[in-house]
Amino acid sequence: RGVSQLATWFWCIGPQSTILDLTLDGYEIAAEVGVQQVVWLIDGPDGVVERIASDCGAPPSDESSAGHVAATWTPNEPGVSAIVLTTTWAGTWELTYNDPTLGSVDLGAFDLGPLDVASEPITYEVYEIQSVGVGP
Repeated sequence: RGVSQLATWFWCIGPQSTILDLTLDGYEIAAEVGVQQVVWLIDGPDGVVERIASDCGAPPSDESSAGHVAATWTPNEPGVSAIVLTTTWAGTWELTYNDPTLGSVDLGAFDLGPLDVASEPITYEVYEIQSVGVGP
């Protein structure tokens, strides 16, 4: 839950990159993919807002510091918003064949992606705090 006029910090938890090595019937596949972009799409009382980051960031180190959060958003209106996180993955893979006669034969390197992976919408409720001013 959030409060109107107060910044909301965004980060995601997960791998920044993934490495895969596979051997099958003499073929070796080596692949590496990584997060290229992270997008938070916020649809709520303030309209549709998009926040883009180059990585997932990290949670704040304490309650008073944003640390290396990936993005911030300051809601202006109270109400319920739907937030969708989309990560874009890209990378490369290499294919090698190990022939008993020829030895190792490099069959090339190939691009993977970009591939977008979106989350289900997450409900985020924003409240308004009303304060009463004290006169002189």
